[in-house]
Amino acid sequence: MTDTLAALLLRLSEGGGPAMLWGRMAKPHFGPAFGRMLAAGVLVEWPPAEEWAACTDCDCGFCARPVQRIGNRIIAACPYDASSDIELEEDDLRDFNIDAEKLVALIAEASGFAEPTETLAPDLWRIGRLASGRSVVVAVRARTLYQPGIVLLLQADAAGAPVTVLAPDPGHAIRLRFLEAGIDLVELHSALGPGPQGVDCLNHCALEPKTDGLRLSVDLASRTAMIDGTAQRIASQPFKLLALFAQAARDRKGPVGNRAIEDATGRDARDLVRELRDALSAGRPNRSELRNWIVARRSLGAFELALEREEIEVGP
Repeated sequence: MTDTLAALLLRLSEGGGPAMLWGRMAKPHFGPAFGRMLAAGVLVEWPPAEEWAACTDCDCGFCARPVQRIGNRIIAACPYDASSDIELEEDDLRDFNIDAEKLVALIAEASGFAEPTETLAPDLWRIGRLASGRSVVVAVRARTLYQPGIVLLLQADAAGAPVTVLAPDPGHAIRLRFLEAGIDLVELHSALGPGPQGVDCLNHCALEPKTDGLRLSVDLASRTAMIDGTAQRIASQPFKLLALFAQAARDRKGPVGNRAIEDATGRDARDLVRELRDALSAGRPNRSELRNWIVARRSLGAFELALEREEIEVGP
């Protein structure tokens, strides 16, 4: 699955130091979300590149190819072999610096965290608290969690409240260390889902400790869904239907009638159910099982989730 813009920028930031986004990589993401990243200072554009990477199999000894403009053409010219020249576009030469702190703040805002993001240590930010009082902390680099005293820092900052840390997977030893300290560690990318205005947001259900047997978490605030602990991207209308089914199952209201579906969504029930089945199963190894989560009660003209109440969680 292709990264969203926010997920791409997080991955590029994992190495630490100045993180850069090149124009050729950025081009598929140009649009309103990209413009919002620029306006927020998450991306800062540099002057156009004047050099291009050297040929991978060239032995000319140069570390880069000069960019030349010949009429209306832009060429990355190989000093050794003209047949290795590459024709470029203006967007290929664009170059953006990534501000990880502002990226985390923008994701936190999209996720409904109202308080300002606070720096706890280099590359480590507290983005707020959940309704339960749990402190939520984000690290864009796994190596951040290797810092001496990091556990004590997180515990002191939380002042006795439980803590969830979102970060790239730091490996077994660090996961065990956090587990022993009572700090919940969640893989950052697994908690991300589509959010407003094209900026990914965090599923609040993914930030609380998992309940045994939980299969489906639906977070109404961030409009994201977690299936077996992993975020699943579901478009707005199918998500609205999933939330309807999940709430009905949690409230033990039984099947949801076609008329209720159409009144709530303005869509034909069968068409929308088909879209939801496709969205639930997309990219999953157990596609058939997930499609069968939505059961038709034909005699009632209704549909329902084939999950037990205890297997479903609906967040605020």
